Amino acid sequence: ACAVFPTPAIACQLVRQDWSRFNVDLALPMAYFSFYDEAAEWVAKVSREATEQTCGRIPVAPGLHLPDCTPDQIHTELNRLLRTSPSGIGLFCDEQLTPAMLNALRDWNQKDPEENQ
Repeated sequence: ACAVFPTPAIACQLVRQDWSRFNVDLALPMAYFSFYDEAAEWVAKVSREATEQTCGRIPVAPGLHLPDCTPDQIHTELNRLLRTSPSGIGLFCDEQLTPAMLNALRDWNQKDPEENQ
């Protein structure tokens, strides 16, 4: 598995690296919307694009940068990502992980999967 730029096209543009050609078992695109001056909805858009650009050859588990979200937004963003049918969801964070974020993640994880769509 490897953490990569949001889509192969963005990676090619920024660092001349087409990760859609990598031989990996899982890609975790770092779809940090605040880094790209995008709205939160952008994460789902690049998740779909990454899957399309890899032609489904590489399982994609988009990465949500938790400090970009308030604890109240975490449920919405995780559910938005689930609707893109990812192979998983990566959670990226640093020292900014707060107890409120952890509680939001716990709460989301304990819900019935049907509620998280």
